Amino acid sequence: MKLKLTQEQITEIRHLHSKCPVKRFADKLKALLLLDKGLSCIEVGEILLLDDDTIRKYRNQYLAQGAESLLSDNNKGSHAYLSIGQLEKLDKHLQDSVYSDSKGIRNWIAQNFNIKYTASGILSLLKRIGFVYKKPVLTPCKANVGKQEEFVAEYRELKNNLPKGDQIYFVDGVHPQHNTIAGYGWIKKGKTKHLKTNNGRQQININGAINLETKQVIYVEDERINAQTMIALLKQILKAQKEGKIHIILDNARYYHAMLVKEFLADNPRIVFHFLPPYSPNLNIIERLWRILKEEVVYNTFYLQFCNFKKAVSKFFEDKVWMSEKFEKTLTDNFQIIKPVFSGSYP
Repeated sequence: MKLKLTQEQITEIRHLHSKCPVKRFADKLKALLLLDKGLSCIEVGEILLLDDDTIRKYRNQYLAQGAESLLSDNNKGSHAYLSIGQLEKLDKHLQDSVYSDSKGIRNWIAQNFNIKYTASGILSLLKRIGFVYKKPVLTPCKANVGKQEEFVAEYRELKNNLPKGDQIYFVDGVHPQHNTIAGYGWIKKGKTKHLKTNNGRQQININGAINLETKQVIYVEDERINAQTMIALLKQILKAQKEGKIHIILDNARYYHAMLVKEFLADNPRIVFHFLPPYSPNLNIIERLWRILKEEVVYNTFYLQFCNFKKAVSKFFEDKVWMSEKFEKTLTDNFQIIKPVFSGSYP
C-alpha cells in the first residue's frame, strides 16, 4: 500500500519531528515523508541506513496507529489495530461502497476483523488511508463516451473556424423553486446551524442562453418552458445579434423538436441547432451558469415571500453575477467527459 500524505498530515509529522529529541524516532518520521515523495521502501532504507522491512513496519504502524505511535518503542498495549492486509481490504471495500456515517464502517471492521474502533479513532484512520467525507457525483448511466468525444471534436472544429460575426450559444432551462435548500457551508464545530424553511412549491421557469465569448446571457421567463418559450428566446437572440449565424447548442428536450420550432427555424435560416448527445448535461456549459445561480441565490437562503425570491433571481441577472472574477474559470468550454465506471453503464 503506497503512502500519500495530505498537507495537514505532512505538517503534523514535521511538527513532531522538530520536537523529537530521539534520533531513531525522528528517523521513523523522516521515513514517512520520504515515502510520501514516491520513494520505495528499499530507497528510503538506503537513505536512512535501515533495511526495507523496517521501513515497511514504520509505514504500516503509521497507517494503523498514527504518527505519535512512532515516538515510542512500546507498541504492544492492549488495543488491536488493523494489519496492512486488513487495511488493503478496508480500502477496497470503501472504494466499492459509500457509507453515510462512520458508524457503519466501524461495524464492518468489527464484523470482518473483530477489531473495535472509537468514533474519533476511525475518523483518524480514514484520513490516514486517504478518504474524505464528500458527496458522490451523480453520473448518467447511459452516457456514451464516444459520442461525447465526437461532439467535443465537432464543437472545437466549429469554434476554430467560426466566420466573423457568427456566435455560439449554449441553451437550456432552469426551474429554481421557492424553498430553502441547505448547502455546504462553514459552521462552528459542535454547533448546529438552523435554516428557516417554508412549504413553498412555486417555481420560476427560465429558458436561457449564454454566449461564452462575450458572457452575454439572454433569457425569457414564463409559466412553463415549451415550444413557444423557445421561440421567444430565439427572437431575443435574433434581436441581440443582428448579423451572422447563430449556433445554438442544446439538449434533446421534446419541445426543441416541436413543429412550431422547426417552422420558426425554416423562416430564420441564420439559426442553426446543434444537439448534444443524449445524457450529456456535462457538455452544456449553461448548466454551470445555473449552478452559480443556485449557489448565489438559492442555497442556504430563506425567502418568506415568493415575490422576494423572484426579485433575488431577477437581481442575479441584473447584476450579472456570473461576470465576477471568481467565476472566470467556471464558465469556460473545458468540457468534462462522463466516463461511467460502474457495471450498469451503457456502451
